[in-house]
Amino acid sequence: MGSPFHAYDVRGLYPSEIDEDLAWKFGRAFMDIFDPPTVVVGHDMRPSSGPLHEALITSLKSLGARIIDLGLISTDMMYIAVLKLQADAGLMITASHNPARYNGIKTVLKNAVPLGLGYGLEKIKDTVEKDRSHCSCSFSGTINKLNFMDEFVETVFDLASMPTEMPHRKIAIDAGNGMGGLVLPGLIERLDIETKNLYFEPDGTFPNHEANPMLEENRKELQETVLADGSDFGFAPDGDFDRGFFIDNHGRFINGDIILGFLSELELREKPKSIIAMDVRCSRWVSERIRQFGGTPMMVKVGHAHAKRSMAQAGAVFGGEVSGHYYYQGLGGYFDSGSLVFLKFLKLLAKKDMQVSEILDLSSEYHLSGEINISVGQTDVVMEHILQKFGNEKKVIKIDGIRIEDEDYWFSLRASNTEPLMRINVEASTESKMCEIRDLLIAEIQRFQDAD
Repeated sequence: MGSPFHAYDVRGLYPSEIDEDLAWKFGRAFMDIFDPPTVVVGHDMRPSSGPLHEALITSLKSLGARIIDLGLISTDMMYIAVLKLQADAGLMITASHNPARYNGIKTVLKNAVPLGLGYGLEKIKDTVEKDRSHCSCSFSGTINKLNFMDEFVETVFDLASMPTEMPHRKIAIDAGNGMGGLVLPGLIERLDIETKNLYFEPDGTFPNHEANPMLEENRKELQETVLADGSDFGFAPDGDFDRGFFIDNHGRFINGDIILGFLSELELREKPKSIIAMDVRCSRWVSERIRQFGGTPMMVKVGHAHAKRSMAQAGAVFGGEVSGHYYYQGLGGYFDSGSLVFLKFLKLLAKKDMQVSEILDLSSEYHLSGEINISVGQTDVVMEHILQKFGNEKKVIKIDGIRIEDEDYWFSLRASNTEPLMRINVEASTESKMCEIRDLLIAEIQRFQDAD
């Protein structure tokens, strides 16, 4: 068994790594350490989420929490509920995009400030691992069940400031049997759009495909549907709908960082000269696009716990990652929302009166490798070796691993937070240069596999 405590959340196999006992102990530790009077709690559609949710609520109630139980919700509903209801904390039972046999807990404090290792989650981890107690519950707390759906939909429409008139759109949507299927109908009914809906029934066994649109096999049917129906674009939420992914009208997947660069224009037109955050894997086109519209790009570490805190410190108004997370400032905090990015995307398309395929055309001068993972044990040694070999007389950024930039290429190299892997991303002005640098990096790293 591995530890379910990871850099940004708690997540593991159910019931071998995370079970009702761990959820109960997590709630107890959370209350002991942070003592939040009011806690928002919700869960996704996985079969194990109900029992874990019940164990967590029992624990929180036993230590006096006033619980606002939202029941079956998306993760961004939890974030926005914490902000709108001015709750002291929020807990969400979900394993996001992971397969059905996984589950987990995402945690935020007041103003939706996220917990992660180094930001308070390590205290919970230490307390849980030492806890040998069993429930002796006084149940001094209270539970208020609340249907937050209507208020959530109203809130994201207000945040998006949608125009009163927009062109009619034809959109294919694959909810992947995740939480998007519960939330999206409330958005769709308020828009002038025609949708082809795939797998909207929430089902945490994922009978059709996993709710992870970053994997090519999980978006294949959506891409085919876009082409067959002549859709303007395709949209795919991940399992807990804090992320959203886009397919253009030619059936091509658009990387998350390209969407970030595209949407930055909208944020900078509405909030001129602002700071926009981007993770260290993002295309050079993103920073150029931000500067083009008068903004200041800021690189941040991968992961929402890192990114949101860095954004708050710098006062950034918007940010995002290659992985399809888009971070918004609003309601007194920072949050990522698949619902809001869907609306913002429609809004910017309407303002620009363009086809979605033109987004990829705008960024076509750069050639990306996509993320490559290589299994290797001595990640620190590998990182230092690559830095010495490639870093001389080049720009080196050490925000998250290393990102080395030259005039016609850049690459980032990061160690995985959970596995003995090196993660490589390469971009160059020509495909041949990208392949050259990519192959050199892989060859150098593979030398250390032999040493292991």
